[in-house]
Amino acid sequence: IPTLIGYFSNLALYKDKDRGIKIEYPKGWEAIELANPRGDIAKFVSPSEGDLDVFQEKIMITIEPLNPPGTSLDSYTQETIKQISQELTTDTLPHKGNPTQLANLEAREVSYRQNRQRDEGKNLKKLQVWTVYNNKVYILTYEAEEGQYDKYEKTARQTIESFKIE
Repeated sequence: IPTLIGYFSNLALYKDKDRGIKIEYPKGWEAIELANPRGDIAKFVSPSEGDLDVFQEKIMITIEPLNPPGTSLDSYTQETIKQISQELTTDTLPHKGNPTQLANLEAREVSYRQNRQRDEGKNLKKLQVWTVYNNKVYILTYEAEEGQYDKYEKTARQTIESFKIE
């Protein structure tokens, strides 16, 4: 059962013992547990900035079974980038997964812009970081309106860097 544990800092802790994960996220952001078949576990949503804030920034945790089992990080990365590129209707495509770390494991990172027709057609910018561990893929996604992306990027990166697999 996931638990929320507060600190005396500007961070709160989300912990899911069943899945063996934890992450620190900004206090003031809302932690929302998700239960859907795609593997989305939780999302952390920035506070609303008023009536004109039609899209609240968020960080999402997704855990998917590795298919097929034993797929390497590089193979998964190639397939994921190909899939993202096919879904995008923009010229800003992720070309390769930049090496990074997630939960002290080798990981890959991409960022890209996604056009949206709803919400007055404002574009989204996404940062995704993933790693492969124990035949599962752990994906953390930061998503914001393109014009707001830089405002929360440092916070999002700190949150993603705090992610641990226990």
